[in-house]
Amino acid sequence: MLAAERKMRIVEYVRQRRIATVAVLAKEFNVHEATIRRDLMEIEQEGLLKRTHGGVIAEQWTHDEPPFSERTNARLDQKMRIGKMAASLVEDGEHIIIDSGTTTLHIARNLVHRNNIIVVTNDMNVAAELKDSSGVKVILTGGELYPSSYMLNGMFTDHVLGSLHVEKAFIGIPAIHPVHGLMHPEAQLVPAKRG
Repeated sequence: MLAAERKMRIVEYVRQRRIATVAVLAKEFNVHEATIRRDLMEIEQEGLLKRTHGGVIAEQWTHDEPPFSERTNARLDQKMRIGKMAASLVEDGEHIIIDSGTTTLHIARNLVHRNNIIVVTNDMNVAAELKDSSGVKVILTGGELYPSSYMLNGMFTDHVLGSLHVEKAFIGIPAIHPVHGLMHPEAQLVPAKRG
């Protein structure tokens, strides 16, 4: 297969799946990972896909993500079930982190009537959800406000999250890879999620 044809097929493959790793693409196209990395660099320069740590995502995914208000209602039943299940993992007396996100908000909703829990969050929506709870103490990380989602991020957020020791952390992330772990298309949000 010619390089140009392979690159065209890589773009089609990733657009269908929205995300792929270098290892998966190398196996799929029967070439060395170094060849895939070169292909991805050229494809990214053409603006067709966006490279991430260990892989690639469809460029449309990074630019056309629906606004927070629209994502709030997408897959609502699933988010509610995830929130209930995740909250059931929290024990009274624990210190936890709840990351910003439309799914993590449902975790907070299921903790409102719990006791003796400290929640550290970088999400003003999560904090607002828990504000009237007598049994949950809320600590906001501080940081730069993202007005469209009420998320706090940046140097202050990274510093606070990096200095904490908690029992559990609930991280909002759009993709998980079996080898590379958590993946996110927006590099500026990664340090807070690693926290």
